Amino acid sequence: MSQLFSDITTITPVAGLGPVVSGNSANLAEFPSTSGLSFVAKDGSIGQIQSGSFGTLGFGNIWSALGLSPFPPGAVASRPYGLRLQRNTDFALLQLEERNPGDGTSDDVDAVIAWGDNTNDRLRFKFVDPQNAVTEVMALLANGNVGIGAINPQARLDVRNSAFLAARFVNTAQTMVIEPFW
Repeated sequence: MSQLFSDITTITPVAGLGPVVSGNSANLAEFPSTSGLSFVAKDGSIGQIQSGSFGTLGFGNIWSALGLSPFPPGAVASRPYGLRLQRNTDFALLQLEERNPGDGTSDDVDAVIAWGDNTNDRLRFKFVDPQNAVTEVMALLANGNVGIGAINPQARLDVRNSAFLAARFVNTAQTMVIEPFW
């Protein structure tokens, strides 16, 4: 079963998308299938379900949403705005999120990139050249390790091949200065 709007206001055929359903995301109902169905909510969310249930983490759920997230439920101010992609329980988010929801401050919004479901998932950055050759250039692990040229970083910062460094490192035990070497 898939969730869809119970007070549907409009169904409009859109070239390349099929039927687009407009409704109220606050009123969800169960329908047998919404495979390939696109919809727009009154609050500005745009979503598409390939399979499964919209807004739930689970095997077989493949969906995307753009706009004000219909989940988690609650006041509009507490829900993030952005793009969410999901396949089974894995997901990726690019969103704008209020730092302190409900505090009455409208300008404390942060840009957030999030991913996951398992601690072995990573956020990867790839470059694709004009011949479609793919090079992985950076990876972020759930534990905070960052790899540049390393897809399995072994330290907080793991740089493979060469690096140019001009920096100052300070810790409580000692001060170490690295001078430029050009």
